[in-house]
Amino acid sequence: MSTIIKTTLGTLALASLAASASAQSYTDDFNRPDSTNLGPDWVEENGDFEIQSNRAVGIGFPWDDLSIIRNTVYSGTYDSTIVSMDIDSQGKIGATAGMVTGHQFWGGVSAKLQDNDGDGLFDRVFFEAAINAGAWHGGGTPVHFDLTTPIVAGSMVLSCPDTDTAQVDVYNTSGVLVGTGTASGILASAFPPVGTEVAVYTKNGGAAIDNFEASSPTLTGAPATLSMAAGGVQNLTINMGAAHAGELYLMLGSTSGTGPGTLAGPGVIVPLNTDPYLIYTLTHPNGAPLGGSFGALDASGGGSTTFTLPMAFDPTLVGITIHHAAVTFDLTGGLTVTGATQAAPVTFGA
Repeated sequence: MSTIIKTTLGTLALASLAASASAQSYTDDFNRPDSTNLGPDWVEENGDFEIQSNRAVGIGFPWDDLSIIRNTVYSGTYDSTIVSMDIDSQGKIGATAGMVTGHQFWGGVSAKLQDNDGDGLFDRVFFEAAINAGAWHGGGTPVHFDLTTPIVAGSMVLSCPDTDTAQVDVYNTSGVLVGTGTASGILASAFPPVGTEVAVYTKNGGAAIDNFEASSPTLTGAPATLSMAAGGVQNLTINMGAAHAGELYLMLGSTSGTGPGTLAGPGVIVPLNTDPYLIYTLTHPNGAPLGGSFGALDASGGGSTTFTLPMAFDPTLVGITIHHAAVTFDLTGGLTVTGATQAAPVTFGA
């Protein structure tokens, strides 16, 4: 299959600039000597954080138990950023740990995991439009959900499946999902996520955080579900990073899943299984149902493709999920496959 892909790309390619890399990603495991300074990658915005036993711990003051740090390295819009971190309540009553994307002057998309019933266990997730701003600053109790099993420690992930929705997934220390939920209303927020920073905060006793990661997905698809009856368009956005600027891309699809994937070039696996739809998208660039499936990445390594589902297409297909992913390549010194994006799913609803 690698030869087929490279041959087809070669016949399509007309011009290209050389580049290679991947989309942006930042990690910090805080594995350094105990200190009151977290290092150059972090700025304390409120309260205090310290390195304690290879973890970052929020230190609450008697007059202000909210501690906030923002990262100085990662930069990305809220809807193209996924943040995750390990968290530990340390058994402290009311312990809270939160993350923010699109952060600027306390604004942004925020979600916090906290001990809501005062037993020292994390048990509830709250969605907020900004740090401590409430339900997208709409008043009343923020949108929230309870974990299926309270935990002392585990990990949480904050992402945005579309520009108006935030999602949080919580796992225990064994990696078992113990809670997941979403909240909409980002676009109507009085504290819009106009920044490009990521931030972390703790409250009520100082939870410990570890293994923080912020990354920009190489491919996103929104919306994630399209109605078979009404039809619709999913926008597929490529974000391969500036090191891929000017390279060519080809969006491919598969109806048979993402693993084990398809070899596109030395060391490059496209996360799509080979089937007739993949062959069709490979040999019919810019052909329906994909629009703009073949082109050049811009200066930031970005590109866009649309997947269009016709109205009342085929009700027998309700419930199936197909995936798309892009392969990137350049022509400097001959055809070279430089990378592949993640896969983005689209599910056909009723």
